[in-house]
Amino acid sequence: MGTMTSNKLGGLALTFGPLLAVLAYLLSPGQGLIGGQVDFADPQAGIGALLSNGGIAAITSTLAPIGLIILLHGINTLVEQLRTGQGGSIAGLGRVFLVFGIVAWMVGGSFQAAIAGGNTGAAAGALYAAGFGLNLTGGILSGLAFLLIGIGVSTNANFNRNFALVAAAVSLVLLVVNIVVANDTSMQLTLAPVVGIGFIVFTVWSITLGQKLGKL
Repeated sequence: MGTMTSNKLGGLALTFGPLLAVLAYLLSPGQGLIGGQVDFADPQAGIGALLSNGGIAAITSTLAPIGLIILLHGINTLVEQLRTGQGGSIAGLGRVFLVFGIVAWMVGGSFQAAIAGGNTGAAAGALYAAGFGLNLTGGILSGLAFLLIGIGVSTNANFNRNFALVAAAVSLVLLVVNIVVANDTSMQLTLAPVVGIGFIVFTVWSITLGQKLGKL
């Protein structure tokens, strides 16, 4: 067995972190696979989905942050590798936005987990509204983060430039989608499939980055 270098560990993090996070997202109640497709802009529907599937909501609310933290380690390693060539500065700025985006997602997810526990009572509505807003904020910050990271990676000869530009373009789309939903929550259900497809594209891109990073 070879030595576990920083790049190899970072590559594994870029591979398995987003896989875990996107799996938790797809299995979250109301995303379509469990509890049907729910309009999360409707507090009553969203809270109902969480309460009806409290067990799986607790599991996915735990797995998603773990996956995101693992992903962040991979991004940290990627940025440090980029600093040895080109693209490190702009990707480093993206990393800062990603940290705050992940924090927003984690706090929003913890509110949802609390609701799913069934003990929030009259506070459920306020917690749900706060969680919904934080998830949108996390989406906006993370969209901007991956836009910058994608641009940074595209300038580095060690990585696939075309795929990085595709990821940057998808990031821009997700950034716009989250801004639209933040200003008109009635669009949430309509645009939800776009977000899901975007997450899948990011996961595939991250896996390819991880495979390449582990060989450097």
